[in-house]
Amino acid sequence: MAQPVHAGPPPAALASLVATAWPGAAVTGRATLQVRLQEGVGRGVERLHLTGRQAPTSCILKWRNDRPDDREGLLYARVLDGALLAPALHGRAAVEGVLLLLLEDVPGRPLDAHNQNARDLALHALGRAHAASHRRILQARAGNVAALVRPGEEPAARVLAELHLAGANARGMPVAADPDVFDQGDLRPENVLVDPGAGRTWIVDYENAAVRPRSAALAPLLRGAHGWPPGPAAQRAWQAYLAGWSA
Repeated sequence: MAQPVHAGPPPAALASLVATAWPGAAVTGRATLQVRLQEGVGRGVERLHLTGRQAPTSCILKWRNDRPDDREGLLYARVLDGALLAPALHGRAAVEGVLLLLLEDVPGRPLDAHNQNARDLALHALGRAHAASHRRILQARAGNVAALVRPGEEPAARVLAELHLAGANARGMPVAADPDVFDQGDLRPENVLVDPGAGRTWIVDYENAAVRPRSAALAPLLRGAHGWPPGPAAQRAWQAYLAGWSA
């Protein structure tokens, strides 16, 4: 891959994206949260501090120049819009080989997976979100594409292909023992943000999101891997998840 002109977003492009999301807004500060670069190619996450009458005080910028397609942006714009646990999308753009996502800066901190109450809250919310996504998947497979994606510039067929649903047209599909859910793709405690005071949970980082069997989505949790505690704690988390699924 040829090294791009910019490792990060060009300042003018970033200013334009912010002004498009909130007319009259400007960036007053940038804080780097994460950068992964090799020879100028990679990705980064920043917190932007903003001014402007309609703008929030801060938002999250995700940028990358290591892939040509805006898959994550497409998922945010056409699938995650209005999802129960995903931060809101404020804007997206592709400029000079750099893909930009402007996201809601949600409150909360990464989940302490050893805190039983916080873990129960997060897994209950995840169960509710997975159950809702499963219902939408069944509707899409029954031909009601509008229930899964919103009309827009991208053809609905492209989104369905991304979710591995193209060609699925069965009607009245029963809920299987291992139902399909929309999986974030990297279920680690650090990707689960919780705000116990508000009783809210968010999940971030949808780069690897897709429709997968529920068992595959929850495999790290159930196995006590990737930062999740094993044994009885995993069983309690599973029960909290099932309570959310049935809520």
